[in-house]
Amino acid sequence: MSETRASAPRILLGVTTYNRMQTVALAARSLRHAEGVGEVAVVVIDDASEEYSLDALRPLFPPGTAFIRREVNSGRADYAAHALMRYFIEKRDEGLLVCLDSDLLVAGDFLARIRAAWPKSDGVLSLFNAHTHPGVRSARGEGLLEKETVGFAGTVWSRAVIADVLVNVVPTPRFDWDICKLLEETGRAIVCLEDSAVQHIGMVGQNSRFLTSDYGLGFADAHWANLSAIQEATLFGAREEIAALRKRVGALRKEVTMLRVKDAVAGLRKKR
Repeated sequence: MSETRASAPRILLGVTTYNRMQTVALAARSLRHAEGVGEVAVVVIDDASEEYSLDALRPLFPPGTAFIRREVNSGRADYAAHALMRYFIEKRDEGLLVCLDSDLLVAGDFLARIRAAWPKSDGVLSLFNAHTHPGVRSARGEGLLEKETVGFAGTVWSRAVIADVLVNVVPTPRFDWDICKLLEETGRAIVCLEDSAVQHIGMVGQNSRFLTSDYGLGFADAHWANLSAIQEATLFGAREEIAALRKRVGALRKEVTMLRVKDAVAGLRKKR
């Protein structure tokens, strides 16, 4: 039986961080309250944040978490994901890598759900049913979808698939899209939980907009840490979006006023 069809091997949770301390703290709190998190390995790779040091991160995450800080920022989330994959292959011996961005909440039972769904995968499993990546129901089991594309957030990878990716896919701004293409070409299905086991709360800042951010469908977790984090992210995101809209409306009003002044001046010149 292949690695992907056997019982799930040992797990490494990889968290990439860059600035946004308030969001990182909410995500870390969610992770601390997850069931069984003390039984798996956790590594935080900070992408040369300017707003805080590793000492500020250490108290936020579960005990035993390993911390690594890059000396130079990678430049993009895609490149940070590539660095995490390389670290997994070169420095670790776990069988599965779970890619957790620093703006993801996890359901309390997300580890149990990984272990239950993993044997039905081809080496890639997404815990994040993002509305922006449509899928179809899978014949592999109830509650599973198959998708043509997914992003890195909330994905689980086998060592064999990551090794294949690192050999055959060059890290570019299309790194995740190119990986999905490789999976399709090699006949590997991208299996996704229909009810998300992670939720995105990074709705503003760092290339995120409240009205267009990915949202995990079917995420249901009653733990206070997740409920309060979702409420905080939603209220803060709405406030920031409204503030941005007000600023834009103010700028447009100034532009309209200037155009009216120019039209009036042009009209006076014509009369002369």
